[in-house]
Amino acid sequence: ARSREPSPCEAERSRRARSETMRHSRSPPAQALPAGALDKIRQVPGNEKCLDCGAVEPDWGDVQHGSLHCIQCAGSHRSLGVRVSVVRSLTMDNWTEANLLAMLLGGNKQLRSFFERHKIENSDVEVLYRTRQASFYREQLQAQVARMLDRRANAKSPPTLPEEPAPPPPAPARKPGEMFANDFDVAVRTPSLGASLTRALPPAGVR
Repeated sequence: ARSREPSPCEAERSRRARSETMRHSRSPPAQALPAGALDKIRQVPGNEKCLDCGAVEPDWGDVQHGSLHCIQCAGSHRSLGVRVSVVRSLTMDNWTEANLLAMLLGGNKQLRSFFERHKIENSDVEVLYRTRQASFYREQLQAQVARMLDRRANAKSPPTLPEEPAPPPPAPARKPGEMFANDFDVAVRTPSLGASLTRALPPAGVR
């Protein structure tokens, strides 16, 4: 398969999706992954092996695709540039809420199935993640992350009705790591993008 530069419209859609996710990712601040969140990422189907080479126990996440990779393949992803791939170590880097949601909504099995459906799964890494199909997948995943962040923000801050005598007391302060350990249970219970993205056909003109 040959790499093809995205059209101006695709580039703009991708820019908007990244901008929306970055807007959400500024709050709360990034923090290290506690053990509970790390376990949840590893339990996502397909994440027991590196998506690109099959090495066991991968510990580098590509938050643009919601996929896990070994350290060697993570280096290849870094060379693609941040417009295509943003890599985080599961154990050494800090993570935002948006980063973690991308990993929980994605997964290696889901992304592999998407590539197989479009018959590009055997392409070299340098080509595969620059295809228009991969760009489409990234856009859909990041848009889903942004929608979930909006829903979660609204759920945490319900509007106060005028007739209420007083607002409810504030929730007790949470210890560092509780946001990841507890709040993300909702993401695990939320249906994966798998069915929709695996069946989805790219926009007109994608080959």
